[in-house]
Formats: sequence, structure tokens, C-alpha cells
Amino acid sequence: MAGGADDAVDTLNSAEQVLEALLDADHHLAPGEIATVIERLGAAMGAGEVTAYLVDHGQRILSVLPGSTSELEELDVDGTVAGRAFQTELITHGAPVDGRTMFWVPIKDGADRLGVLRAVATADELTNRRLAAVASLVAAMVAGRRQYGDDILLARRRQPMTLPAEMRWSMLPPLTYSGPGVSIAGVLEPAYEIAGDTFDYGVNGDAVHLAILDAMGHGLEASVMASLAVSSYRHSRRAGLDLDDMVVAMDAVISSQFPDDRFVTAQLAVLDIATGHLRYLSAGHPAPMLVRNGRVIGDLEVDPAPPVGLGLRGPTTSSASLEPGDRLLFLSDGAIEARSPDGELFGRDRLGGLLERAVASGLPSSEVMRRLMHALLDHQEGNLQDDATLVLLEWPDDVEHWDPLRSR
Repeated sequence: MAGGADDAVDTLNSAEQVLEALLDADHHLAPGEIATVIERLGAAMGAGEVTAYLVDHGQRILSVLPGSTSELEELDVDGTVAGRAFQTELITHGAPVDGRTMFWVPIKDGADRLGVLRAVATADELTNRRLAAVASLVAAMVAGRRQYGDDILLARRRQPMTLPAEMRWSMLPPLTYSGPGVSIAGVLEPAYEIAGDTFDYGVNGDAVHLAILDAMGHGLEASVMASLAVSSYRHSRRAGLDLDDMVVAMDAVISSQFPDDRFVTAQLAVLDIATGHLRYLSAGHPAPMLVRNGRVIGDLEVDPAPPVGLGLRGPTTSSASLEPGDRLLFLSDGAIEARSPDGELFGRDRLGGLLERAVASGLPSSEVMRRLMHALLDHQEGNLQDDATLVLLEWPDDVEHWDPLRSR
């Protein structure tokens, strides 16, 4: 550990001073040192056995953060108290330990779920707030340091990852975003073999841009094509192009690099979060499902157009007016065309019914997506025949200006 951080933790005697010292030390930490720092912070706070867990890419297993001195075993997300904290994104109490309370605290980078924090401490409001602050610090450290080494990235892998999947994960935005006027939550499977499916988004003032893409094929070439499509989309978005011109640019670059009739299906959308006005287009992609008042009321009407990369007529932008509380489920064809081992199609009706039940649970959008994807995996007994992507866009009831410095 960096000497400055080590000395500071030894000499400071309040949790608040320790937090300040650790925030400063974060600038110099290696990824493998985060766990030790968090354990020392817990000791300084009077909490015992503070341990951070990270969730795997499939969102089924919670594993101890690398570098921890703890010998605790991995935990299932489903069926455990730790998993309940992860699913609900709420501080959850487990069985008492030596007269003190077992805390499980969600670790989130913004709205993106990274894992949970385990701590044994006296139960009171001050402890709740301190542990929530520690969990936020862990999230900031993990998010900020994971690109400097491989320890954190490898800790989230439960099986070997293919090269195409490595490429996909390296280009993905955070799976979940939540801010004033919009929330976005996405999932992709098979997590360790994903290739052609991907999504991207950008929140720029009142404009929320979203794209879901599916490159033809399943291997390395599909992943290369998907990477090119995402890069073209980001380049066009940042250049201020409208949706039709984005697709024209993407079509040109895909056809120039893959001239043998290979293609990418695409769906692009822009939501004005001040008004709920949605503009969207589809190029060979399944239509999004519209959820209103907790019910799937149908699909958005789209002007169908050929996939990008074939040099054919571009799509026409459509528009819709969302109502407060509306949700849109964007999906790739692998999410509805999956078949069970005996040939039963998963289908839109089944997906819609599961979506309604998951929304009715009141769980966060990220958990709704996790449960939908796991139902899809279970239908195929864990062996997806095609990549599958689900992205849920929500325009919430409360779209008033959010003050990040409001009093709590």
C-alpha cells in the first residue's frame, strides 16, 4: 500500500478524517490494494470484518474483492441476504454476530450495481450512513482503478471469456444509468461469449440517445463489426447528426469494410426528457415494447427498413409521445427467438408477461432486466443459441429538476 495512506489510517482517529485520507490516497492506489484499505477503514470506524464483494458478469455470484484478507466464500445473488441487498439496492441486515448486526450494503457506481459490502457493527442511523458512504467510496475506487490492472476485471469472471466477448465488454457503457428524467438498464447474454449484440447510450442535457445493435454472425467478425457500428454511432452522435444521417454514416462504413453483404440490424432513439417526445428508427430490428401503467400495451409502430451495411434505402424516423411513467423495452431478436430444448419458442408474449410481473414487483430496473434475462436463459437451459440483449428505458413520473446538493 502507498505509504501515505497507511500512515494516515494509523494516526487519524475519526471515521470522517479516515474517509478524507482515503479519498486522497485513492489517487495512488493499485487495484489490488482497495480491499486492504476498506478493511482498515472499517476498523477505524469500529466496524468488524468489512469486506467488499463484486458481482460476476452473469449477475449470479458475489465474490470477495481481490486483495482481501477475508476467507469468506462466494455467495449466490439468488436466495441469500447479500443477494437481496444487491437486488433491492437497499441496506439489508443479516443474522447477528456477537451481539452486533450484520450489514449488507449495495455497492453502486452511480446506478450501476457492482456488488455488496459486508460489515459487522452496531445498528443505528449513524452506522447506516457511514456504511453507505463507505460503499460509495468502494464503488468510486473500483470504477476508477479497474482499468489500471486486471485484478478487478478477473474477479468478475466465473468462466473464461472469449475474445469477441472481451471486445464487447470493453466498449459497453455502464449497464445502468439513472438521473433526473430518465433511467436506462441493459443486460447481454451469453455474458462470456457475447459477440454481435451490443448497446450504447448518451445523456446530453435533455436529450437521451440510445442505440441497440446486432451484427450478423456469432464470432470474432461479428464482434469487430459491432465495434465498428458502435464507433460510427458515437462519432455521428458527437458530431450532432440526426438519426437518419447516423444510419447513413453507419451503413457506409459497414459496407466499405464488409462488402460481402454482411450487415448490422440497428435501432436508434432520442428521448427529450423535458417533454417525453421520442424520435426513433429501426433498421431490421424488432420493435420495442411499450409498457404503460404496468401493462404491455403493444409495440411502437416502426417504418421497417433494411439493415445497415447493405447500401439500400435508409430508414425513416418515427415519433411518439411518452406519458410519465412509461417504459420502453428494446430487444434483439435473440431475446424472443430463443427455443427450449424441445423447440418451444420463448416469444414476445412470454417476454411481455414476464416484464409486467417484474415491473409489478417494484424492484429497480436493473433487477427487472436481470430477472428477464435469467428467465430467457432458463428457457434454453443456459445454452443460448443466439446473442440476446434487453434494454429498458424509463421516463419516470417525476421529471422535475433534480438538485444533487439537496438536503437529506
